Amino acid sequence: MKKFIKCTAVCLGLVAMGACEKTLELPNQNNYTFDTYFTTDAALNQAVIATYSPLLHVGMWAREYYFIFDLLGWDAKPDAPLQGDLLGLAQMNFEPSHFYLSEQWKTLYRIVYRTNVAVDRASAWQPANSAEKLHKAQYLGEAKFMRAYAYFNLVNNWGRVPLHTSYEETTQNQFPSRAPVSEIWAFIEQDLKDAEASLPLEYPSEWLGRATRGAAVALLGKAYLYQKKWAEAQAELVKLTQTPFSYTLAANYNDLFTQTNQSNPETIFQVMNKKWEEGDRDDYFEDAQERGAFGMGTHTARAQEYGWNDWANVFVTDAVVKAFTYPDPATNAPGYVDPRA
Repeated sequence: MKKFIKCTAVCLGLVAMGACEKTLELPNQNNYTFDTYFTTDAALNQAVIATYSPLLHVGMWAREYYFIFDLLGWDAKPDAPLQGDLLGLAQMNFEPSHFYLSEQWKTLYRIVYRTNVAVDRASAWQPANSAEKLHKAQYLGEAKFMRAYAYFNLVNNWGRVPLHTSYEETTQNQFPSRAPVSEIWAFIEQDLKDAEASLPLEYPSEWLGRATRGAAVALLGKAYLYQKKWAEAQAELVKLTQTPFSYTLAANYNDLFTQTNQSNPETIFQVMNKKWEEGDRDDYFEDAQERGAFGMGTHTARAQEYGWNDWANVFVTDAVVKAFTYPDPATNAPGYVDPRA
């Protein structure tokens, strides 16, 4: 009898311990997960904003994007100090593992991954009111625009590339085969058509820089243009000259390159960057000589590379200079200099 009682007590003790263990295995309410975080308007807004930030990552618009294509397109010729990976671009003797090209590849797929997250979570979100319904359409449109932008660059720069069309595919298929170019273009076109249908014409001033309906129209037209679909490109791009759009050429071409061009009527989509302020640390602009008053840069980072009083890493090529001099379109007189020169 004593043995039976002891055995029962031990068994009950083990059962109690097991129950306690289950009770103690509570989910950490402070630990965000894919399923629990992106469930509100604010969280989805953050997810979409995160798709824009890689535009300033290495290989992209902070510096390397125009450096790569200015050099490869012979718009720029190297100054003597240019060396390393940048000199390899100028001499066109780089390997597939070239640092800046590899970084651009990784950054573009970083955009793809983030946009797939945003599309997946926004699609699953159940808005609580009419304002949130509009935001849901906007978030999906922005994410699809950015995904199309990433693949537009990937297909033009590398041709056949892996095509991640969803979050599940991105996470589960780590070694996808390269998709046919035609399939990639079709995916870009559909994303931009969806974006055009759901993006707003404009945003409040605090959201300046986000993709608009006009941006989707412009990129779709450009996608058609790059595929030599002339009729489709013309039909799409002509929309930008008609109602409800109000784009127009800037009265002064130089206004496109000033700090006040944020609201220029010629601007359709631009990569935004925070203005350098006193006390900030920005290594790229740290050595600029032509800052202007109050420590603010008075020109673009691209101009800093060309600036004779700045870094002077590159010069404009003679071929580009000559390309901007031609007979006057109005009078056919020789020696006309294009104002874009």
